[in-house]
Amino acid sequence: MKSTLFAFSLFLFTSLSLSAQEQGAEEKTEKEKPIRYSNITELGVIGFAAIWDILGGTTANGISINKEHFVGMCVGVGLGRLPHVYSTAYFPLFANYRYYFIPNGKSSPHVDMAVGGILSNNNGFYSSFAIGFRARNFTFSLGIPFIAMSCQTDNRISKTSEHHWDYLCGATIKMGFTFF
Repeated sequence: MKSTLFAFSLFLFTSLSLSAQEQGAEEKTEKEKPIRYSNITELGVIGFAAIWDILGGTTANGISINKEHFVGMCVGVGLGRLPHVYSTAYFPLFANYRYYFIPNGKSSPHVDMAVGGILSNNNGFYSSFAIGFRARNFTFSLGIPFIAMSCQTDNRISKTSEHHWDYLCGATIKMGFTFF
């Protein structure tokens, strides 16, 4: 329970602390400041086969290089029901890379790749590949997540427990905002 509260507090803190810009400094042109802090905050749904009741959110903090490349660390939260796990809350922590094809346009398609781990009662592995677009500061993406979670099934008749891994592959739909 303490780790759940800590991870949720960390998620809220990073999504609300977006003012990492220099205060009182003069505005610099794009050529003078090619590397800068950037934040991407998204909310969405995750579905696996017939189960579409997982709500999730991520916030990525990192650097944007020439508005074309984004590299950062992300923390997220997922609330819902996974197969063999029932109701759960899980917290993915992962590295994220995003490439924007038209960095200076009003709208730009992007490719998003993520890999990391999951913190919950059932720890595991998280990865995702997504495509989408950014229109000004609004982002939309469709992706394919892969989750491997460690699970334990208790057999009440034989009074034994069995450890196994659940492998989940599905789809995500996420919308959010980019702050740079």
